[in-house]
Amino acid sequence: MARSSVRITGAVLCLLLPFQVRAEASASEVLAVLESLCMVTNADLASVERLALARSGTRLSDAQNNQDPTLQRLGGASFIVPYGKSSYLVGVSGAGGCSVVPFRAKAADVQALIERTFPVEAPTVADSEGQVSTMWRLKRPSRFHGGLIALNAAKGTARSDGAMSVGFISAEAGKRYRCSQRPEPGCR
Repeated sequence: MARSSVRITGAVLCLLLPFQVRAEASASEVLAVLESLCMVTNADLASVERLALARSGTRLSDAQNNQDPTLQRLGGASFIVPYGKSSYLVGVSGAGGCSVVPFRAKAADVQALIERTFPVEAPTVADSEGQVSTMWRLKRPSRFHGGLIALNAAKGTARSDGAMSVGFISAEAGKRYRCSQRPEPGCR
């Protein structure tokens, strides 16, 4: 769930972006949206929705959300949220994952800013034919320690240049997933 839910949500929801959301986003804006909507709320669906709507965001229809396999399977919602010079697609699953999809952003800039801004462990990188997924575990003294930040960037063609998503998976959601895969000390 952890890695794939953020990746799939970001990839599928990116297709739903309305045409007016076309400005290239700065790395600082992308991370500001991630932190202020996904991380501060601990990727809680009701909290993300409250904040997104308070910021003049628009909730996507259930029909649009159901096009995303992760939201279809785990429940959740997605929103178009204005911030700075652009608008962002924010998708949150009922399982504790939240992703931010700008229309276009430089993944290398976002990655560098993640590593400068947050106390993170060395990343885990998965390079597939169509995208590169990079995941960091947040460590102390971050109040989000134990949570994960995932950056998924498309690669390969000029059409995919700038296509990316960044997500947050709460420590609790990550633990539930790990315990479902292989029980470890501390699993109930």
